[in-house]
Amino acid sequence: RQAEGTPQDELINMSTLRSMTQAYYGPNNFGHFGLALRNYAHFTSPPPPQVLPYAQDRYRNEVGRLYRVLDKQLQDKEYVCGEYSIADMAIYPWAAGWEGQQQTLDDKPNFAAWLARMAARPEVAKGMEVGAELRQKAFSKEEMERLFKQK
Repeated sequence: RQAEGTPQDELINMSTLRSMTQAYYGPNNFGHFGLALRNYAHFTSPPPPQVLPYAQDRYRNEVGRLYRVLDKQLQDKEYVCGEYSIADMAIYPWAAGWEGQQQTLDDKPNFAAWLARMAARPEVAKGMEVGAELRQKAFSKEEMERLFKQK
């Protein structure tokens, strides 16, 4: 790999966010960001027909760990890879929902500053408006059954 150890390598790693099979659950590994947040959302919203505290706690904690890794990644950087990039664009829509994920920013000052910088970018705000009405919609009984009773 010619890009190994370069800013381009960091960009590739941070924007692809690695799949679950490649992820290492270490204190400094960003690994499977989107997958962890998707799983947390699956077990918490919409409220599932069966509450599974272990699953909810497991993914809430993993999301918190990933936000701490992101906070460390953002130390001395304006954006995830230094300059604004596809990595920021890929991460922000997931990360913008930190409150609904039962997270805190109190111990993540770099992450909090990054969220504010991202929200202040006009193109990011415009992108976040796309499909906003769909994210506010309550699921019908049929949609809930389709979501949770798949065979």
